[in-house]
Amino acid sequence: MKGYAPGWQIRCVKCGFTVDASQGGVIRIGGIGKDYTLGKCERCGKWRMLAIERSGSEASPMERRKLIAILVLFPWLLTAGIVVIVTGAMKASGAYQLAMERIQNNPQAIERLGQPIQSRMFVGGSIRNGSADISIRVYGPKGAGRCRVCGEKNHEKWKLSLLTLVFEKNGEMIDLLNESASPSGAAP
Repeated sequence: MKGYAPGWQIRCVKCGFTVDASQGGVIRIGGIGKDYTLGKCERCGKWRMLAIERSGSEASPMERRKLIAILVLFPWLLTAGIVVIVTGAMKASGAYQLAMERIQNNPQAIERLGQPIQSRMFVGGSIRNGSADISIRVYGPKGAGRCRVCGEKNHEKWKLSLLTLVFEKNGEMIDLLNESASPSGAAP
């Protein structure tokens, strides 16, 4: 049976076999978008879901815009998703939690940064195999700084080997493990 469907095709969703819709007996005038129907695939010889869609060379402008938007946005959304997941995992780690607790309770940090002391959205560095080396940007109402954290996890407990805070305003560094302050050039 011959049909009438200029610019449309029928595609088997299982094997991908495509035929002009009018040869498949479809009558379609002014259709928009994709439709599905149950039919017998000429290649498979089995009853399958058949997609009725525009021919590749005649995709509608709306379909093209959707495809372009997906192709442009997908890499950005994927990257943003990965960054959010990794940052969330780092902030949930014991090393991060312990470091933030020490910073928020340190008198020198409170004096220079003010209260409350918070971290910026992103955390840099790595946490692998029970070892952490991370950088946390912190800020308060009076100023900001960068905290460097190194530590090891033994028996589900973190032990920090390095915890320093460098203030952005003057470059002064304090060792939050030993509670000492030093100029930026004279790191302990």
